[in-house]
Amino acid sequence: MKLLYLFFFMPSLVWGDNAAPGFVPMLPDFMGETEHFLKVLEAEPENPQAHQRIALIIQELETQQHARTEKERLQILKESTHILGAREKFTRALKQAFQQAMYKPMSVKKERLKNRCEEARLEKDLGHFLAAEDLLLDVLEEDRSYAQAQRDLSDLQAEVRMLLDHGLSVSTMERYALEGFYAYGQADYAAAAAAWDKARQLLNQMEPSGRQSLGSLHFEKHEKIARAHVEEEKQVRAVANTFSRGVENLRAGRPLEALSLFRQVAIANPEYPHLAEYLLQAEADAERDRTRRLSLSKKQEADRWFREGLDALERGKSALAEKDFDETLKLDPGNPQAESYIKVARAELDRQEDPKASQAHYEAGLVAYASGKLDEASREWRIASRLDSHNEKAARALVKVEKEISLFKNPQTP
Repeated sequence: MKLLYLFFFMPSLVWGDNAAPGFVPMLPDFMGETEHFLKVLEAEPENPQAHQRIALIIQELETQQHARTEKERLQILKESTHILGAREKFTRALKQAFQQAMYKPMSVKKERLKNRCEEARLEKDLGHFLAAEDLLLDVLEEDRSYAQAQRDLSDLQAEVRMLLDHGLSVSTMERYALEGFYAYGQADYAAAAAAWDKARQLLNQMEPSGRQSLGSLHFEKHEKIARAHVEEEKQVRAVANTFSRGVENLRAGRPLEALSLFRQVAIANPEYPHLAEYLLQAEADAERDRTRRLSLSKKQEADRWFREGLDALERGKSALAEKDFDETLKLDPGNPQAESYIKVARAELDRQEDPKASQAHYEAGLVAYASGKLDEASREWRIASRLDSHNEKAARALVKVEKEISLFKNPQTP
């Protein structure tokens, strides 16, 4: 038994300082567990659970070592392909080897997930429901479609529910942890986060001498995911509420208020269902209201100056653009777009980056995109990129919309 211990924990004594290439040392999270079961076997050599657990750990290490070897092999093949370039007789053989190497990591992954499921079943048999839940959820977060983990989690959830309903002997803190895991398994993330929060509160109230470690409750990483889901659901509800308020304002004849609310929705989710039609209607109604406040001749002249300003801005003639937008505002002082673009022209004249203005134009692009105005969205995102060269969101959005514009203008014939 001591020899086995040395083999696992002190490889330099067994292999020497120059251990065999590819040797995977015992991972820290396995060390304490392995030491525990080795001690069990010293006291009780025939203990079947200890034998099974040691076998699982060895199997997991072999899987990880194999994965590391295959990763190195794949890297060598990639480098070889790059170096040999188009040498046909070599690349044919490399291509075949590369395809085989790409397939093997999938087999390693399946073996690893299978081992995790076996480990979870052993934890469940030992009555360690928290550890079993943790393992199975890890598997499913890596591969949601893994059938064995789905079945095992369903069985485990049934046992956890029975334990909670019949009040079997677990501490209050563990009960809250289990309630959180049960709710998480049912996709009730708010209930899971609430239960785990209660477990945390109890943990913090305990005296340091009797305090249980948070790690022993196994929920910490899943709690972060649950809270992210809760925040996302909260955001979805907020956007839906904003959209409903926009519809109410539009129907009540308040297009400017409606337009402001619909723009907030577009910034949060440009593809929100039915947003485009309501946004366009609000813009049209708001424009009619503005036109009523201006004479027809003033409106036409303001629109002409505005279009010329846009053209000058697109051609990089910032001084001319500033003049055109200034003329627009003299005729139409409340024109929000002219106010925004004149700031762009002035910033470019001063050759200054303006992250705040860049964000405003990025958001204006989202609104235009939600309205189906792809050319306008493209212009807004180009301006956002010019105002802040580090605005990666605007850069990505610009690439996306320009691809859509290209496909729209040049549809591929079947």
